Amino acid sequence: MKQLLVFVFITMFGAFTFAQSQEALGRECIYHLFQKQDYKKVTSYFSEDFKKKLPEDKLAQTDQLLQALGEYKGIVEVNKDDKELYYYYVRFENQSMDVVIGFDKDNKISGLALKSEHKEFKSKK
Repeated sequence: MKQLLVFVFITMFGAFTFAQSQEALGRECIYHLFQKQDYKKVTSYFSEDFKKKLPEDKLAQTDQLLQALGEYKGIVEVNKDDKELYYYYVRFENQSMDVVIGFDKDNKISGLALKSEHKEFKSKK
């Protein structure tokens, strides 16, 4: 019985840590993208397939967008949908937007999208 409880605890803790680490990785990615404009660091979070779709030089083209958005102010909230996508509601000086991030099985970013329209989630009670 004791071994079963230990197994359940480790399994639950591992799943919780994995989810937490995905959220934290997304936060780091957003920080390096919008605050530091460190595109090399940002692409280090990407899966190999996603790096091919969005290489560092293409990612650097977001500079024009960043100028229009204004200064990065921070992440307002984070939500996760039923498709395992994380929605980071990010505030800028001139506008706020959702940054949607998906992860692969290796905890690497496999998708990233910027959406000007904020997706509302049911409150977490």
